[in-house]
Amino acid sequence: MLHSLNKLSLENSRLQWEDITTKIGSLPLLQVPKLFNDAVIGPRWETVEGQFCRLTFPRIFGIDDLEYWTVAESSHFPCLKHLDLVEVCKLKKIPPSFGEIQTLEWIKLNDCSDSAVVSTKEIAEQQEEFGNQDFLVQVYIYGEPNYKLKSLASHNFRIF
Repeated sequence: MLHSLNKLSLENSRLQWEDITTKIGSLPLLQVPKLFNDAVIGPRWETVEGQFCRLTFPRIFGIDDLEYWTVAESSHFPCLKHLDLVEVCKLKKIPPSFGEIQTLEWIKLNDCSDSAVVSTKEIAEQQEEFGNQDFLVQVYIYGEPNYKLKSLASHNFRIF
């Protein structure tokens, strides 16, 4: 029965990132995982080839201690279309290999670190270089206006 799941929401389950990769990532039809408020703990997530084969739209919300997300190859997420990160404040950067994912349509960052925003700008530039003219990034910043980040805005990189 678990192997037929295409959507999964976890909240306050406090799993380790390794568990997400090996147990959740091995669900063959999983497209939309939603990880909310300490669903996962630990500072480092390293994906493995062959996991998350059908992942299209992960939503990560309120995962407070994730700092490093390593995706060695764009082939780790061959079907990725959308990425939605909300209040993932310590994440240093979005994996650079996302710039090579041809199926990627948009990334939305909401209240994430400045360095994650800057790394996403690099992904947007790489997507554009590869001919993905429809790729879009939306960044939502709260609090004091950050003029350095606002200067990154362009036709495919919108800051609100």
